[in-house]
Amino acid sequence: MPRVPVEVRRCTADDVEEILTLWREARADADRSSRPVPVEQLRPRLTTALERGEVEVFLARWDARPAGFVVVRIAPLMLLGETPAVHVEHLFVTPELRRHGIARALLSGVVARAERECADQVVAGVPPWARDTHRFFARLGFTPLVVRRTVPTGVLRRRLAGESARGAVDDLLSRRRSLRARARLLHRRDAASAARAEAATVDTVDTVGAAPVDPREALEEVLEEVAMNPGAVDTATIDAAAIAAAALDAAALDEVALDHR
Repeated sequence: MPRVPVEVRRCTADDVEEILTLWREARADADRSSRPVPVEQLRPRLTTALERGEVEVFLARWDARPAGFVVVRIAPLMLLGETPAVHVEHLFVTPELRRHGIARALLSGVVARAERECADQVVAGVPPWARDTHRFFARLGFTPLVVRRTVPTGVLRRRLAGESARGAVDDLLSRRRSLRARARLLHRRDAASAARAEAATVDTVDTVGAAPVDPREALEEVLEEVAMNPGAVDTATIDAAAIAAAALDAAALDEVALDHR
């Protein structure tokens, strides 16, 4: 039985609907780390990109039916490079027509485009989980170039905020330890001042009989919570607790200064 020839041609804006039909099939093979773009949003974007020449799409037909496509763009191999390269952004063949030479036919069109552009390199992006695709490209001579990692923006923001919070907490804990040491020195040297401070604390007990929260203890609780889970406490809460505790520590230091006079 003779093999059915594969027809490959460059698409125009008039072919968008056929590309989108295949795109619906390709969504299951899309990058699992991101949400697929709805077809309703993709249609105007793809049409505009084709009209402006921002990307090029080659469509393959097998026995007169759409069988696959490849999306490519012309750009330097590296951002600051000058030598053009053809970047294969997405290669897809409908599952029931795979192993019929369709992907090879599409890449033959890509090679012809690279030769017309005088591009020395063809670059292909492949999801890490697509083992069969990796094997396919490797058999054709593609070798690893770079590893590109992705992270949701919100996750990166939380991780960065957590690291910054730990740095701020370490600095704040160091200052707190120094202030507490000075305060303890004051109490040891002047028992009378400690007695007056205790009396002042008794006077501040509210009318229902519940003692107010010591700002120093409140700050310690906040710092412990941040140490356990940096993203659980916002910066404003840490700052407020630190300011309240620092006010008492500053008063204690003032007493130390007066005691030295």
